[in-house]
Amino acid sequence: MEKPRQNRIDLCITELEVGGAERCLCELATGLAQRAWKVRVIVLGGRPSGSQAMLVGRLTANNIPLHFLNIRSCWQVPRALRKLIRLTKVDPPDVVQAFLFHANVLCPLAAKFAGIRHIVSGIRVVERDRPLRMKWLVLLQRLISEHVCVSEAVAAYCRKRGFDSQKITVIPNAINASRVTPPPNKPLPPGLPKGRRFMIWVGRIEPQKQPLGLIRLMAETLVDLPDYDLLVVGNGPLAPACRETAQRKGMGNRIHFLGWRADVDELLMACDLLLSSSAWEGMPNVVLEAMAAGKPVAAFSAEGIAEALGPNAGPQIREVSDWQGLGQLVRQLSGDTDLRERLGKANAQRVRETYSMNCMIDAYENLYQQILKSRE
Repeated sequence: MEKPRQNRIDLCITELEVGGAERCLCELATGLAQRAWKVRVIVLGGRPSGSQAMLVGRLTANNIPLHFLNIRSCWQVPRALRKLIRLTKVDPPDVVQAFLFHANVLCPLAAKFAGIRHIVSGIRVVERDRPLRMKWLVLLQRLISEHVCVSEAVAAYCRKRGFDSQKITVIPNAINASRVTPPPNKPLPPGLPKGRRFMIWVGRIEPQKQPLGLIRLMAETLVDLPDYDLLVVGNGPLAPACRETAQRKGMGNRIHFLGWRADVDELLMACDLLLSSSAWEGMPNVVLEAMAAGKPVAAFSAEGIAEALGPNAGPQIREVSDWQGLGQLVRQLSGDTDLRERLGKANAQRVRETYSMNCMIDAYENLYQQILKSRE
C-alpha cells in the first residue's frame, strides 16, 4: 500500500541568532517535524557562532535541514533571491512560512519564480518607525496566501495599513512554560551582587524600547527602593549612552548592564518583576517568559502586552510613555509582596492555559492544512 505523501514546508527567516522570532521558528520547525511534516529551514544571513548558535544546535539535533544564504548587506539581495529560487525549484515545498521583514519580502518573489503557490508571511511587530516596510508587504500581498500576526493589536494595525482582512490570521507567540519553572533553592546566576533584590529589563537597547527613558526613570525610582538593583540584559546602539546616563545619575553600582545573556530564564527567576518600556511591540516573548516564571510585569501598554496579560493587565500596565505612572507602578509592585505573588501566580496560570507551545503549533498546522485544502 502506497504511503501518504508528506507535507513539505520551508521556514525562512532573516537570521538565526537567539531572539523571539527565531525561537518561534525553532519550536515550530521541531513541532511540525514531530508531526510528520518534512521541514527545511532557510536563513538569509550567516551561521551564528558561540552561544548565539544554540538554535542551530537544536535544529540540527532534530535532523532538520538548514541552509544559510550568507547575505550580509542589501547589495546582496539579488543574490539571495537567486539562491531562494534555486532552492525552491530543486526541492519545492507545499508551503513557505516567512519570518521577519526581509524574508517576508523575498519569499513571495522567489516563490513566484519557482512556481510555489502557498506563501505565509509572519508579522511580528507594528514597525511604526519603518512604515515603508508595511507598504512593501501590501504591494506583495497578492502573492501571499495569508499573513500571520502575533496579536490582535498587530492585526488591527495591518488592517489600517491596507492589508487584506481576509488574509489575516492571529496566532500568538507561545512559551515552553516548563523551561522557566523556578526550581527550589536555585543559586543566583553568575555576575549578580549578593544580598540584593532585583528587577529586570530585557531587550535590544534601541529607540523602540525607550531604554534611555527607563534608565532616567529608574535612577529616580531606585532612590526610594534601597534594597533593589536593576538588571539590564541585551545589547544595542543605545547601550553606551545608557551606561553613561546611569553613571552620571549616580546609579552605576545599582543598574547592572549584563549584555547579551543565554541564561535569561534563570535571571528572570532571580528577579521580583520584569520591566518593559517599549513604545511599540507585537507580543514580546520576554513578557510571556516572565509570566511563565511566575513574575509580575510593570510595562507600557505597547501592542500585545495587554493581550498577553489578559484579565490581570490593569495592575501591570500604564499608557505608553507615562513615565510617572510607570515609576509609581514599579514602586507599588516592589513594595507589596502579596500583590507580586498574586499577579505572578495569575500570570503563570494564564501562560499554561493560553500560550502553550502545542496550542501555537496546532494553530499553524491547521492554517497550513486549510490553505492546502482550500486553494488547491
